[in-house]
Amino acid sequence: VPIHAAHLYDAVMIYAMALNETLNDKTKDPRNGTHIISLMKQRSFPSIQGFKVYMDDNGDAEGSYSLLAIREIAGNLTGRHGVIGNYSWHKVGQFGFHETPPGTLDMDNVPTLALNDSIMWLGGEAPQDEPPCGFDGCSPDWKIIFSAIGAALAVIVVVLFVA
Repeated sequence: VPIHAAHLYDAVMIYAMALNETLNDKTKDPRNGTHIISLMKQRSFPSIQGFKVYMDDNGDAEGSYSLLAIREIAGNLTGRHGVIGNYSWHKVGQFGFHETPPGTLDMDNVPTLALNDSIMWLGGEAPQDEPPCGFDGCSPDWKIIFSAIGAALAVIVVVLFVA
């Protein structure tokens, strides 16, 4: 299924759900677009792509994303989609969103990662989340700098005294 067709299907389905709710409520006008749009916000629905989609308070669609990692596989399946030599991509985690009650705005609504398998890191360990010296760079070691300046001054004084 082309991705644009899947997005169109999802858009029509979320609209149809909101319109159906409006038609079931005899006090609401199905021609009131503002009301129908308000029913689409802060709701989740199953996408035709196979995952749950959440419409936030701004009407932005937030999908359910997976974390993939390289895994060693038995046998050499080179040439198959996503397979390189004896390695292939495997799902090791899932990012989940948190639905908020209608009418609330949660600016800290960051998806959380739930790992269901380990990650095979290059070098055997996860990369550091911050460089050893921080993001501003390493501060100079003043003891070494002052020692070098002192040694240079001592040499200069000795040379001047001898000459």
